[in-house]
Amino acid sequence: MWKKHKWLIVALLLLAIYVAPLFILGGNSHVRIHDNLDSNMTWYKMVLDSGDYTAKVGTTNIDQIMDDSVPRDSFDSEFVGIDWLYMIFSAPIAFAVSQLITRVFAFLGLFLWARDYLIKDKKYL
Repeated sequence: MWKKHKWLIVALLLLAIYVAPLFILGGNSHVRIHDNLDSNMTWYKMVLDSGDYTAKVGTTNIDQIMDDSVPRDSFDSEFVGIDWLYMIFSAPIAFAVSQLITRVFAFLGLFLWARDYLIKDKKYL
């Protein structure tokens, strides 16, 4: 088992090492602001803190943005999975879990693609 899947195990170990600082350091970890903290994370937090997370369509506005003029409908639905992460965990842990999920699925997709279409010699699998 170890010999057959050693490269897969090594790759998953490297992936775990890559996301480990997000879990170990929590809110003190280094996160690039590009596409992370500038919008989405803030939106999730504001919608959850507004108390109108499961509001009906067209009924309420989010009062923390632009003086109560942004409707709740302009944000993600309450059925989006990443919103549930921010509801269950604190913001730094929810961000870390979402990064882990994203990177695991990206790795598995690339691994399956490489296995089926790129690697011709089966001794490397």
